[in-house]
Amino acid sequence: PCRWPTLPRVLAVAARIQLSLGCGMPPRPAAVVAIAPSGITQASATSPYVRLRAGRDGGEFVFPATVLTDLSSTARGMLSGNTFAESRGIMHVPNAGFRGGGEAEGNDEPQGAVVIAVDGPAASGKGTIGKRLALELQLAHLDTGSLYRATALRMIRAGMVGANGLVECGTDGIVAGAASHASNITAEDMADEKLRDEVVGQCASIVSADVTVRQALLDFQRNFCISPPSGAKGAVLDGRDIGTVIFPGAPVKLFITADPAIRAYRRHMELTKTGKESSLDLVMSSMQQRDQRDSSRAGAPLRAAADAVTIDTSQVDADDAYALALKQVRLKLPHLFD
Repeated sequence: PCRWPTLPRVLAVAARIQLSLGCGMPPRPAAVVAIAPSGITQASATSPYVRLRAGRDGGEFVFPATVLTDLSSTARGMLSGNTFAESRGIMHVPNAGFRGGGEAEGNDEPQGAVVIAVDGPAASGKGTIGKRLALELQLAHLDTGSLYRATALRMIRAGMVGANGLVECGTDGIVAGAASHASNITAEDMADEKLRDEVVGQCASIVSADVTVRQALLDFQRNFCISPPSGAKGAVLDGRDIGTVIFPGAPVKLFITADPAIRAYRRHMELTKTGKESSLDLVMSSMQQRDQRDSSRAGAPLRAAADAVTIDTSQVDADDAYALALKQVRLKLPHLFD
């Protein structure tokens, strides 16, 4: 059963975010509402959240009920200069929760950056769907898997691999040197033609299980959501933990999957079409190993968010799969289609 914090504890937190915002206006008292885990306010079906409302625009901070972090220092740093009222996007509050844009003054249209999370295993079609959504809706796109592939490729080229050609992790799950490489990824790394090589994918799966690597890349991914490049009104991110870890407050969460044999065949054909040697049996074996690693790792395992819509692409072509995804976006974010 959900355990809600006692009212005195909640009010104590609310008292610490009495914020005076710009223009000489008096602070708007923080309202506190305990809410059931649903929609943008949950990380899982068993994680109740507390919503704290403050600011002239009615924006909200959403926090896990188990955290109730003292916001005083965080709030001062983020909200100085009236940025609470001006920045109506979804903002990450480190180690605490998420801030959702409130109602714009004199404007009934939804405010803030749009975030669409597309998760799923390798070769499920999530990348294609993510790119098409971003293109049609004029949103920024980030293939987060490429961040881990770029990290792995940097390590391979630095000779930081074992006798089997793969990167190796210690008994603690840490891949020596990986976090440093993750922190120094360049635009050239992300555009490297070798990123899609099968061995890079295998190493990326190993590297992605390293919690220090995930932490090194976490802020980059969240900042991409908060402040999309080129002034885009939002972002589409595809990966394996976007809706569960990177941005659980995303209003649209899709989980794209397909039968393992079909995914292996797709990846095999992708490799052969680009002139790379490929064995379907080896690709199948490699994919099974990767699925196992991705779904069983302790940090940010591959899984669908509790409120994600699952789309199985096994028996549909790329256009039909995209149409299903677009339908879900239209249902959740109709203002994007006005």
